[in-house]
Amino acid sequence: MSSFKQFLQFYFIGLIFSLIILLTFGGRFFEILINPAFYILPVVFSVVGFVIGLIIYEINLRRPEKKKKIFSISYSIGILALLVVLSFLLWNNLNQVKHKENFGNIESNRAVMKDWVYDNEEYIRIAFNRLESEFTNPNDFDLYAFSLEKKTLLSMGLLTLLIIFTLYIF
Repeated sequence: MSSFKQFLQFYFIGLIFSLIILLTFGGRFFEILINPAFYILPVVFSVVGFVIGLIIYEINLRRPEKKKKIFSISYSIGILALLVVLSFLLWNNLNQVKHKENFGNIESNRAVMKDWVYDNEEYIRIAFNRLESEFTNPNDFDLYAFSLEKKTLLSMGLLTLLIIFTLYIF
């Protein structure tokens, strides 16, 4: 078998294994197929396997008649490395998705209070904390918007009524 045919063989093996792993971790079939990284990663790791085999062959660690076996082993190492990297990336992505499910709204809501409320508007934070305490799990609601309305009830600003409207999805 020529080196190019062997390269293609292990490239397609890498594609098949990549597809199986991506589908196992919840990837969508057609989204996987249109993603260029799906095709590029097996090529990169097959090239790595080819280079490893070439180095072993060129420094004469094995006899020339074992060339086919050397390249098969080195391609297999490249495909194994591809599977390890894909599994690690997908496991990390799965953990991020779980974190987002468990704490995503909490982090988003508190970021709104931190980034959009001025320091002298502590009453908005108090209203938000009161709203948040109404839920058994603060991740159950997503703050969509808030608005503040000020009404002066007595002349010369002696009594001001603050009305805070919050719009949230729960």
